[in-house]
Amino acid sequence: MKRHIVMQGRIPQQSMPDFAIVLAPVLLVKRAIMALRSVLQQLVWDELIYGETVDNNVFQAVLFVAFCGFCLLSYFAHQLAISWILVGAALCGVERWLARYQYYRGQGALLTLERLGQDYRLRLAYPNGKSDSKQFAATQVEGIEICRRQVYVGLSGEPIALVWHIDLRLADQSYLPMATESTLKVTLTKAKVLSQEFQLPLTFTHSEPLAERHPADHHSLAPSVTCRFTDRGWQMVTGWTISDGWRLMGRVFNRAGLLLFTILFVQFAAQFGDFLVRFWTNWQDYGVIVLDISPLLQVFQSLNRWDWLGLTIAMAMMVGEGARLSGVKRLAFNGTTLQFKAPRQPPAELSEGVAGVVFLPQPIPLLAIWDDNNQVIEITDLPRLNDHREMGLQVIQTLQNSDD
Repeated sequence: MKRHIVMQGRIPQQSMPDFAIVLAPVLLVKRAIMALRSVLQQLVWDELIYGETVDNNVFQAVLFVAFCGFCLLSYFAHQLAISWILVGAALCGVERWLARYQYYRGQGALLTLERLGQDYRLRLAYPNGKSDSKQFAATQVEGIEICRRQVYVGLSGEPIALVWHIDLRLADQSYLPMATESTLKVTLTKAKVLSQEFQLPLTFTHSEPLAERHPADHHSLAPSVTCRFTDRGWQMVTGWTISDGWRLMGRVFNRAGLLLFTILFVQFAAQFGDFLVRFWTNWQDYGVIVLDISPLLQVFQSLNRWDWLGLTIAMAMMVGEGARLSGVKRLAFNGTTLQFKAPRQPPAELSEGVAGVVFLPQPIPLLAIWDDNNQVIEITDLPRLNDHREMGLQVIQTLQNSDD
């Protein structure tokens, strides 16, 4: 029987890196700090916005005792705390880089899709010498799906990559992996090979349909989007407005504020630990209770050079992330070419006719536009979800007008 290879590739394996075990104490501490930050944010948000408080007195007592214990530990280890935090942050960064390197460059399952007459066979060969295979008929394939997912490897609790998966959906609702790629351009190239092979359209899972904008809604753009029309085309500009300040700060803090939160929290904890020590000393030596909370309000006055170094690094990270997010982005069409410009990125351009537009709200909002040559424009990090929708609708409307 004549065999024809339809596709070959490598499927990265999500396995625990060996070095993650060595760095396990640091990574687990990081996860605990991330969980603490999330809990504190939720508690503060619920109380300030919704007026909700925790009614469980036992939970509150246990939480307070644990906090006091941490404060005492921070007080006695204050001279080394910030240096430990900086070293731990560096080790976590190294762990994430090594995990990404191993995921992309390490050994994975080798995939081969063969056509055997009227049937197909998928083979997966694993690094340990084992292999799997499945034979199926072309009539069993019901769809070709592209999915965008975050990859979690190791103990850090943070995604190390954002990848594209191509799967064949069979009639029994099972899925066969076809490819895992880091760029949409390569993903589209492989997916179109499968589309031509099985004569099926491509579908993006978890995508949001972009309906045609009604003429009456032409000027009802999101407040952070401006659309200017020219003789040959149009230009859409989006950027953060004053009303988006809190949203921008929240996004920057979520992405780059963990180090700043850790340093400030440890500083406050050390001051509160000093308060507890003085409280106990006064009660034990003099039998009196002295509540002097003034040192709690002097966190910045007690900073040493390590503290200032940590704060400088944390603020520099947040300023850099804020500058990256807040930059003005432009999508322009001059009648023949669609071009997207964003700060610190080379311009992305489609010189051929647009072949597809898709909006993926999760896990990170993305508007993707591509042409027949698989050149891709990826638009992300806009102030609002509606900004992605408005840009996508404008491209779709341009396509419809060109067809007319």
